[in-house]
Amino acid sequence: MQYAIDLGWRDTDHTVGVRRVKVRSVGIHSWTDAEIAQYEAHWPPGSNPRLALAILLYTGQRRSDAVRMGPADTIEGTIRVRQVKTGAELLIPVHPALEIELSAWTDCDAGTFLATERGRPFSVNGFYNNFVSWCADARLPKGCSPHGLRKAAARR
Repeated sequence: MQYAIDLGWRDTDHTVGVRRVKVRSVGIHSWTDAEIAQYEAHWPPGSNPRLALAILLYTGQRRSDAVRMGPADTIEGTIRVRQVKTGAELLIPVHPALEIELSAWTDCDAGTFLATERGRPFSVNGFYNNFVSWCADARLPKGCSPHGLRKAAARR
């Protein structure tokens, strides 16, 4: 409304004093252990979808950080991450399950662990779209998302 007033389209704000309606939401779905197992059973070790799950689940990072991780970020059993959202620099210990997936990883010219079929780094949105498609291929329910794996990592 303020925008319309600033442009001269309206003289007054008729929404002043109107209270915002509180909407209860269940939030983003946290993956269950059964859903994680179903995804892992569908995608073989060494595949891009399987590596994506391992990076998200065992680092607990956002998709914007996961798509930027690469071999240059690994230091003596850790992965160095500078978070896009907060700017915080972290050293995350490599979980044994992630280490197994990384050992099956095939190097490409992308400079990142996760790459498109053309060998280029994923954009954040491109990765999200592919990940949702991989979840559908694994017959997971709608709502399974990268952020849900972040929640599952926090739960474990």
